[in-house]
Amino acid sequence: MKTATLLDAPAPTFGAHPANGTVRRCALHPDELERHRVISADGYEVVVTTVHAEHGVWLTGAYPVQQSYLVMICQPYFEVRSATEEAAAEQHEGLVRTLADAGVAIVRARRRLAARRAA
Repeated sequence: MKTATLLDAPAPTFGAHPANGTVRRCALHPDELERHRVISADGYEVVVTTVHAEHGVWLTGAYPVQQSYLVMICQPYFEVRSATEEAAAEQHEGLVRTLADAGVAIVRARRRLAARRAA
């Protein structure tokens, strides 16, 4: 079974929760290069953002979201610094894809385990 990740999926209607396995581009804050909201196939939500930080470096990070609220901004899942805007954009896109694909792998593993237990 193949699971597709929807990139830049249409926004859900007001009050509706986006589907698992989706990636959405979000409105940028003034100092940001890119911002995405990733909802993995297993239902975990993460905001991935790349900002222009102090001393001319770019900071890309993944931050947890719970019940549609960004939480624990001081405790990111992952952060990495880049010297150039191009490198930061590449790292951002790679992190978004990695997070989206990781959820798919977890869902597949859970299904295989459930099938083995049922057999």
